[in-house]
Amino acid sequence: MSGFALLFDQKEPLTAQDPGFVDFLISVTNYKCLPKPGQVASGSRCVAAKFDTPSTLHRGITWDEKTGSWLLAVGTVIDNAALFPNGDLQQLLTDYLKQGIKVFERLDGQFALVIYNGKEDSLVIVSDPFGLISIFYGQKGDRFFVSTSALAVAKGVQSQPSELGVRCFVAQGAVWGEMTLWQEVKRLLPATVLELTRQDVKKFTYWRFSLNDTIANLSLDESVACLIDVLSQTMRRTLAREGKAWLSLTGGFDSRTTAALVSYSGLPFKAYFHGQPDSRDVLLASLISREMGWEHEYFSLPEDWGTQRADWLSRTLGHCDAHMNILKLSRIVREQTLKAQQLPVSWWGYGGETYRGYYWKQELLKAGATSTVNYDNLLKRFGSATTPVLKDQAKWKGVFHQELKAQLKTVGELQPDWPNTVKLDLIGQYTEHPLGGATISTVAGLQRAIAPLDFKEGVACVISVNHKWRSHARLVRLMLERINPTLAGIETADGGPALPMRLTNLPRFVPYWSNLAEKLMWGVGYKITGRGLWKKSDKGPDGLTYPEAQWRRDTLAQLEAENLLTPAKMCSSGLYDVERLQTLLAEARKDSFKSEGLLGRILTVEMALREVGTSI
Repeated sequence: MSGFALLFDQKEPLTAQDPGFVDFLISVTNYKCLPKPGQVASGSRCVAAKFDTPSTLHRGITWDEKTGSWLLAVGTVIDNAALFPNGDLQQLLTDYLKQGIKVFERLDGQFALVIYNGKEDSLVIVSDPFGLISIFYGQKGDRFFVSTSALAVAKGVQSQPSELGVRCFVAQGAVWGEMTLWQEVKRLLPATVLELTRQDVKKFTYWRFSLNDTIANLSLDESVACLIDVLSQTMRRTLAREGKAWLSLTGGFDSRTTAALVSYSGLPFKAYFHGQPDSRDVLLASLISREMGWEHEYFSLPEDWGTQRADWLSRTLGHCDAHMNILKLSRIVREQTLKAQQLPVSWWGYGGETYRGYYWKQELLKAGATSTVNYDNLLKRFGSATTPVLKDQAKWKGVFHQELKAQLKTVGELQPDWPNTVKLDLIGQYTEHPLGGATISTVAGLQRAIAPLDFKEGVACVISVNHKWRSHARLVRLMLERINPTLAGIETADGGPALPMRLTNLPRFVPYWSNLAEKLMWGVGYKITGRGLWKKSDKGPDGLTYPEAQWRRDTLAQLEAENLLTPAKMCSSGLYDVERLQTLLAEARKDSFKSEGLLGRILTVEMALREVGTSI
């Protein structure tokens, strides 16, 4: 993969020696840990640098010498009109100069594009159909800073923090839509063209999901066959050029579905897995790999990870643009660094929730029976942008709900007459893709991560399928059984096999139903009494081998010298109820501490504010 830095000025000519561009370039290089750019391209009012790494597919910058136009691409562009899918984008540039933004309708994959049109002296920045490669932009006066690095853009425009964005991140672990942690920095929405000219700034949407009535009317058996055909054909056409790649494998459905389809499509891969050695995911992924005869590797953490992790935090912050928990994500950055020494590309199972009808469970019996979405119920699944450690919670709770509800309705009511299942699938993608995309973007420069379940054709097909066929992962189970019955028969992390449930195999699902019933009853009891009424018989999917509490103490000890979590010296101290923050930090050193995610997000925000040189 790679990255880019772009500066555009509506009033003044620019060169690569412009001090603002030079500083911006240095920031992107440092935050993303990228080598110096091999090529720089310019127009009358813009200058851009492209960063290439060993995993880059679309290397360098593509030029049109007659017009002085150029194109640079980050990630994996799938051009369905390309005669030879080898990564060359010359035809795309030529067609864009003739046809304009219409050509982007044919694109798929996970990418960021920048095209300068020398004939019209205009610039377009293009996000992929689901926005899985993060593109950030901000304006300072007449200048626009655009990059794959949010921190570099924030620093370039000297942005102040967005208190709503920061609060959402601290409490929820995510921000949605265009929102970032910074007031003057926005994330480019999916399938969007941002056009910059001397006179204007415009945005266009080049692709939207369209409900396919033919697919919606297919029987269950026909739907299974259709989806297998669409996904396998797409994978063969788009992934064969990659050669052997890593494939993420867990005990869940999504990575298993990806692995089954990749294997069925005849594509070579090496499975990998990580986590506690005795966790369900690792045990099942190892079992699957052995049973299927797949080449595989387990990535463990070193015994002194708590000490080592502190050295990875700053690097992780820049990689993830401060939009993910760096305590947790540092493991992934380390792991991807090691994986890149063997293979440059990874295939991930992101996007599988759409195939399993996950997003519309809240509607219960009303799912698919009406076009109405219960947005208030939906918002409950997000909780609120509050946590006891944040101050002024009452004030911000209403602001958060109003903002998020407006965003979700914009997506859900694009076609008011569509079934609520379709609306909730689109909303689910809108809220999940920033998280998946942040992780894919985090590993840019280390690995080129591809999510085959998040290609347009597959998503458009599965959302069009009759919702009844997706209930309880029915469609996915039948797909797995048809293309790889041995793999489908292996237990899942939720309990029971990945096969469809039938009278002949009901006993195998007893663990699944008993665990589900206990979780439900335990949750009801906790909601009524505020405490657990008994110890769960199911200890959960996480293992106990790693000394997580000791590692946390070791990391905190390494951070003490920098006062990153000393309330009186924190740039983010204005966010918090100081007394509660101090209590949280004291509790973090105990074995019984249960809020490591919150601790990691607090640390992430603090380090981000220090990097940009601002405070709340």
